[in-house]
Amino acid sequence: MAPEGNLRLVVSDCDLPEPAWNVTVVTEYGSYLATPDGWFDDVALAAEVDSGEHHGFGAGFERTTRRNARYARVGVTSIPSLRR
Repeated sequence: MAPEGNLRLVVSDCDLPEPAWNVTVVTEYGSYLATPDGWFDDVALAAEVDSGEHHGFGAGFERTTRRNARYARVGVTSIPSLRR
């Protein structure tokens, strides 16, 4: 199963509302923020699966770092789930 599929199983097993999956999130000014794996809009929470293969080094690591910095700048809480 793909890592994002595992995230969906975890969320469905918890007493959580269903997030929007892989939606584009923009700031209050309309600027692109990110496309999180799971997005809980009512609490501005992003759930991310960051695999070592795609997020752990090189350009992927740099993109992930920039994404996380964007979240922090606008006050979005991000829960990264590391997957090797």
